Amino acid sequence: MNGVDTNIIGRFLTGDDPGQSEKARAVLKRSDIFVAEMVMLEVEWVLRHAYSLRQTRRAARYFPTTESSFARQRDGANAW
Repeated sequence: MNGVDTNIIGRFLTGDDPGQSEKARAVLKRSDIFVAEMVMLEVEWVLRHAYSLRQTRRAARYFPTTESSFARQRDGANAW
């Protein structure tokens, strides 16, 4: 299982760097990813403060949960 950090999700959601955004999309399409709760909190903070996005829930809906299986925490609960 591969951990995904804030930068990967941020690049995917914002598309601010086309090359890195495409690489982030490829990583997120994998079925063996783990996204920690802290990473999602950091993503929300970055979107709100660095990108001035007020409705971060709207942006977060683009996280590709339909393209890859849910990441799982150690106890089997959905991490995202």
